[in-house]
Amino acid sequence: NTASAIHYFNLAIEADKNFAQAHGALGTLFLETGDFTKAEVHLKQSLTLDPSLSIASLNLAHLYRKSGRIDTAIETYQALIQANPNQVQAHLGLGTIYQSNEDYDQAIESYQHALDLVPQMPAVMTNLASCYEAIEQDDLAISLYQEALKANPNLSMACGNLGRIHQSKGEVDIALPLLQRAVELDPNFTAARYHHALILVKQKAYENASSELETVISQQADHVGAHYNLAQS
Repeated sequence: NTASAIHYFNLAIEADKNFAQAHGALGTLFLETGDFTKAEVHLKQSLTLDPSLSIASLNLAHLYRKSGRIDTAIETYQALIQANPNQVQAHLGLGTIYQSNEDYDQAIESYQHALDLVPQMPAVMTNLASCYEAIEQDDLAISLYQEALKANPNLSMACGNLGRIHQSKGEVDIALPLLQRAVELDPNFTAARYHHALILVKQKAYENASSELETVISQQADHVGAHYNLAQS
C-alpha cells in the first residue's frame, strides 16, 4: 500500500541520499496523495541528482498544474516535448490546461498530437470532442464522441455530451437514450440529468421530469434552469 511504499522509499533514501530514482518515486507518491510540498521537494531532488529522469519532470509538471502554477506547468510540459516530441502525457497535460483556460485551438492541437501518438484513448477523444463542441464544430464533435463510445461504451461524458448535441438538433429519439445512459453511468452527471429532464418536460412526462429536476437541484442548488422548469412542470 501507499504508506508502506513511502516508508520503504524513505529507508532507501536514508541509506543513500543520492538515490535519484527513490526520490522520484517518493515524490510521485506524495503527488498522488496530494502532499504537494513534499512531492515537490523529492521530485526536484531527483532531477538535481539525475536531470535525465523524464518521469520526474513530467510529474513535476503535473504538480505545477494541480497546484495552480499554470505558466510553470506549461513551460515544463513544453520542455519535455522539445526533448521528446513523443511524450504523450506532456501533450495531454497541455491539452488539459488549454481546455480549462478555454484556449480551444491550442487544446485541440495538444489532444490531437496525443491521439496521433496513441490513437485508442477514448477519454482523450471525448476531451477533443468537447473542444470542437465548444467552438461549434458539432459534426467533428459528434464523430469523435461516437468513436470514443465505440471504443468504450461506458464513457458517461461522451454519452451525455453527444445526447445534448442531438437534443439541440431536435433529434430526441437519439438524444434520450444517450442522456439516460449517461445518468445511469454517473448519477452525479447533473448536466446530463437536466437535459434528460428537459426532454421529459417536452414529452409532458411531468412526474418523471419533476423527479429529475428535483435531483438536479439537490446536486446544484442554484441551478436556475431546473428551478424554472420545475415551476413550469
